[in-house]
Amino acid sequence: MKKTTFCLFLTFVLFGTNFGQKPKKGDNFVKVDKNLYVSRYEVTNLEYSQFLNDFRGKVDEKSFTAVLPDSLQWNKNLTEKTPTRDLQARTRRESRARRDPQNAQRPLDRQQKTDSTSKKGWRNALYVREYHNHSNYLQYPVVNITKTGMKAYCKWMEDKYMSNPKRAHAKVHFRLPTEKEWMKFAAPLPGQRVPWIEPQPYSLDKKGNIVPLANIKVVDYTQNKYDYTFDGALYTTYIGKYKPNKPRLFDIIGNVAEMTFDNKIKGGSWENTLEESFIDLSQPISVPDPRVGFRVVMEVLEEQK
Repeated sequence: MKKTTFCLFLTFVLFGTNFGQKPKKGDNFVKVDKNLYVSRYEVTNLEYSQFLNDFRGKVDEKSFTAVLPDSLQWNKNLTEKTPTRDLQARTRRESRARRDPQNAQRPLDRQQKTDSTSKKGWRNALYVREYHNHSNYLQYPVVNITKTGMKAYCKWMEDKYMSNPKRAHAKVHFRLPTEKEWMKFAAPLPGQRVPWIEPQPYSLDKKGNIVPLANIKVVDYTQNKYDYTFDGALYTTYIGKYKPNKPRLFDIIGNVAEMTFDNKIKGGSWENTLEESFIDLSQPISVPDPRVGFRVVMEVLEEQK
């Protein structure tokens, strides 16, 4: 499965088109500290495929295989749990915290509900086959990657940057963010548990319509079950779909959880609730996993003279 995955990743680069996906715009990195820049977006399937195409001819087969996405991870049995009263109480408690009365939380009575059993069959058939090898998913976050693959991608980015004679900085280091760095650029205010000012995973537009802020699952209290499509996405979705945080970083919470340098997985994924995704929490997941991707930081070690 992994070797087949690479062959189709190559097709992404040679023949792939965007198929309505939203491309990245503007500078991809944001300065968040004196010598630290962070990517606005999580690494995508397209970006990772470009790395694979370049990496393939530079290492032996064993090293190359170690960095390939493992699409069979979509077969994982991600257990569906019914919300408990305790979960409902805690979620309501969090939603009331620091809330503007005019933007009071509305019942999550969305019409589009999805049964977990049918969901799993659909995911296994489609995502195993297509997520890592279909152009529809070019701008979706790459998942099912080992930390070895993430580190190799960072090294590849660093080598590309350093080979550019017109680079802005004399010497840089690309890597995963530390947990401390991640928490600092994730929160709009010190101690804030979500990346937005709103305490709930949505805001209201001028007409009072609900605008989702993250790709997560929510609790539908009318049915006492989880609603996976409240935000318009069943599993992962294309990067940049939801409102960014204050530094204009996208998908800090939801879509895919993010691996850090310290092996802490942060931000929650499409499979997590808001309370499971709070900035100060970590997710107990091991990689590779269909819920985990990564974001890259660039540390400036030396400026141009």
